[in-house]
Amino acid sequence: PNPTASAFYLNDQHEWRGSSLTFYTNTGEILQAVVISDDPIDVSSLPSGSYFLILSNQAIRKTAKLLITK
Repeated sequence: PNPTASAFYLNDQHEWRGSSLTFYTNTGEILQAVVISDDPIDVSSLPSGSYFLILSNQAIRKTAKLLITK
């Protein structure tokens, strides 16, 4: 769910297994990149704020916005 404080799952996360998920600030700075697995995506190390996410694999690239509140 959006917003989150520590971790989240993607819709249909099993279909994205092995894909890349990159977290960006509003200024375009890369903060974190992970490879999707079946585990929750941990964002506990990121401070409260608004982030852009880019989810990509060889065929698809999607962009989303995430709000972290602590």
